Amino acid sequence: MRRYSALAALVVVLLAIGVLALACESGGDGPPANDAALVRQAAETIRTAIQSDDWKTVYRSFADAFREQCTEADFVAGATERAAVFKAKKFDVGEVVVEGDSATASITYSDGEQAQDEWPFVREDGEWHLLSAVGIEGCGFVTPTPTPASNP
Repeated sequence: MRRYSALAALVVVLLAIGVLALACESGGDGPPANDAALVRQAAETIRTAIQSDDWKTVYRSFADAFREQCTEADFVAGATERAAVFKAKKFDVGEVVVEGDSATASITYSDGEQAQDEWPFVREDGEWHLLSAVGIEGCGFVTPTPTPASNP
């Protein structure tokens, strides 16, 4: 009988450790386990939204500081007018560097010529948001001037 009690206690301890490890890995109450992956996911959400002309999702992907400068209606109108400029045929998220609640993602894209930009992200309310983007200043849209990517 004691053997079964000890075995049951061991199983309970192992289950508790497993649940605790799973909670930590999925974020739990603390910081997310893999911020770089979450920043990549945020960049990919933006790319997908741009490709499908879902400018409201793109707008909501920006940080509060950007959205304070620009209403959603103004952003959607400007983005819709300049949509072709922001669509890339190839879009890759390279290195992501996370420092606390700030991150930078290296983005390589092409629409004929390959270019590379650094996208700044900030964590707000536990989610990663784009702080600013090439081609958008305030709420006015300008032609993007990306940095040519070096060919390896």
